Amino acid sequence: MLTGEGVGYAYVGIILSRSEEVHRLNREYLEHDYPTDVLSFVISDEPGALEGEVYVDLDMAALRAPEFGTGFRREAARYVVHGLLHLAGHEDATPEQRTRMHENENRYLKAFWDTERG
Repeated sequence: MLTGEGVGYAYVGIILSRSEEVHRLNREYLEHDYPTDVLSFVISDEPGALEGEVYVDLDMAALRAPEFGTGFRREAARYVVHGLLHLAGHEDATPEQRTRMHENENRYLKAFWDTERG
């Protein structure tokens, strides 16, 4: 997926976590005192290479999956892709950015699920 975003080499840790831990990290490192579904931290960003961490809130995925009419695995996978896109430099602060982010998520998730079935 990251090669599709122009990243030639990546070392990324995907940390599957609980709400309390993701909230603590959000508060401690981003100064946002509210729960969130995924956090991304770039450790090193060299041209063509990336090192980072993505923290996925599995409690949030379980809670929100029914809201979006999807299953737990698909919701958690969306959080992973969302976090990876942030590591690759995508933002979602504006409505236009959120739309583009969601389109990218859907594109990568479709490719993943199609591959898994095939």
